[in-house]
Amino acid sequence: AMDETGETYELIIVDDGSDDSTHQLLIEESKSRPELRVVRLSRNFGQEPAVCGGIKLARGRELILIDGDLQDPPTVILDMIAKKRQGYDVVFGKKKKRKEGIFRRLLTQIFYLLMHFFSQIRFPMDAGIFSLMDKEVGEWLTNFPEPNKHVSGLRTYIGFNQGVVEYDRAPRAAGEEKNLYQLIRMGLNAFFAFSMFPLRLVGGALFVVFLWGVGIIIHSLVMLSKSAPDAAVITAHTDFFYVGCLTVFALTFGVMAEYLGRSFEMAKGRPTFIIASVGANGRVERLSVDGKPSDG
Repeated sequence: AMDETGETYELIIVDDGSDDSTHQLLIEESKSRPELRVVRLSRNFGQEPAVCGGIKLARGRELILIDGDLQDPPTVILDMIAKKRQGYDVVFGKKKKRKEGIFRRLLTQIFYLLMHFFSQIRFPMDAGIFSLMDKEVGEWLTNFPEPNKHVSGLRTYIGFNQGVVEYDRAPRAAGEEKNLYQLIRMGLNAFFAFSMFPLRLVGGALFVVFLWGVGIIIHSLVMLSKSAPDAAVITAHTDFFYVGCLTVFALTFGVMAEYLGRSFEMAKGRPTFIIASVGANGRVERLSVDGKPSDG
């Protein structure tokens, strides 16, 4: 698609710690494609860190982010370029229709509805990492210190003038889709990263438990003031109250543990990705800690 634009470009493929022959095949391909650069991470860090690794080494004025599963048609890039020439800093792709199973689509819609109502930003519906942006916007993405980056959410958070291009997403051509656990984990990561609702929820639940406890005390005092108090009713109220307290406290501890865990991960200051080498023209150079070619 880029050949049709007449623009000079580089193609960066990030090898996220593959354990097969992918890296060797890409290096071999780079012999006949001078625009191809192969970035290899030291291990599998995940999609979002891999994207940031590619952004870090990109040298162009503009960046195009696209998954390697071939579900996002490269021809849409031409539409994004045309849209960006209208004065936008960022153009992202929005899926017209998701060609996935019913259960997967249902989970996705629930996630977007929750993010729409409870996130601190206007979370884009049916938008992934597929986008075109100025280099400065990409640099902002990589500069965020949080270890669990959600690229599409941070892209929205950054702001600037953003446009959208709708497109039909193709079924996955190869590889395995994310399983249920990975989808839920990714959704929770975005939810906790862009919403204060969980903290407000537990705060409200604790307040309700407090009012409930006060009500039980008042009711018990009224019952005890009678000549023949109903001990069974008081006991039942107390039992329900204990169960409610345990439930709310468990929810509170779970939410607090999630936020504390995220704070702990950020406090460690560990790099979210490590670039092991960069390949081009059939050659591979290992990188040192400062990102420069290693003498070894």
